[in-house]
Amino acid sequence: MRRFNISYTSWFNYHHNTYGHLYQGRYKAILVNADNYLLELSRYVHLNPIRKSTFLELSYHDKWAYIRQYYWSSLPGYIDAKREVTFVDYENIIDMIGGRGSYRQFLLDGLQNDIDNPFEDVQYQTILGDSGFVARVKGEYLKSGSLREQPEYREIWTNKVDPDIVINCVMTVLNVSLD
Repeated sequence: MRRFNISYTSWFNYHHNTYGHLYQGRYKAILVNADNYLLELSRYVHLNPIRKSTFLELSYHDKWAYIRQYYWSSLPGYIDAKREVTFVDYENIIDMIGGRGSYRQFLLDGLQNDIDNPFEDVQYQTILGDSGFVARVKGEYLKSGSLREQPEYREIWTNKVDPDIVINCVMTVLNVSLD
């Protein structure tokens, strides 16, 4: 995706005689431990349209009515089988929680209670899961590949060295002062 975004942006800017960013933010793919986070992420995403400041003063019922009718959401298919669209796989979430009615109640609970942002638990900017899941991903899936092509993985694989330690080593070896 990174290469596609760069290539397409360059092509677009050249053909439209413009420059700069084409997309608002960079593409992010996050590997999620479905067992622990998938339901919470689904709820967070479905309730996201009402997190804008213009909706803070709305009543619980008005917020629910708004997100049920929000055009860009897949939520209607999650709570009503008649409103499913073919390009969304609803079953994984519906099966995890025990049906559409349970998912609807799960959303209503999240609407009534202020829920935490599950994205705050993302580690290394790309992995959402507990420490065991992160270690398993690092050990099994990130063994090869170019860190240049995957800059978000540099943090996982590179050992962080305190700059003061490096400076002190250089001063000692070269027999120079900090000045």
